[in-house]
Amino acid sequence: MPFPALPADKAVRFGFGLCVIGFGIACISLFPNAPGSKGFPWPVFAGSAVYMPGAILAFLNAKGRDRNQAFMWLRVIRMGFFAILAVALYRMSTG
Repeated sequence: MPFPALPADKAVRFGFGLCVIGFGIACISLFPNAPGSKGFPWPVFAGSAVYMPGAILAFLNAKGRDRNQAFMWLRVIRMGFFAILAVALYRMSTG
């Protein structure tokens, strides 16, 4: 095995880090002159591709009392993705 396994608490933090980075990439589509701000919102989909492995990592490694808090933060980040996607689709529909 080329990489040592992460302890569960560090894996959860690393997963959340990936989720936040993915959300940050998706936020790029909200800037006026950024790529994807006028046409197809590719940063939303690229951010989702970074978010998914982080969410899975946090989901599988959260144990005990921290599991509910982990799920709550994943829901908050996911709601942010839905809001960004709604804004991007509105921009695409209005031209």
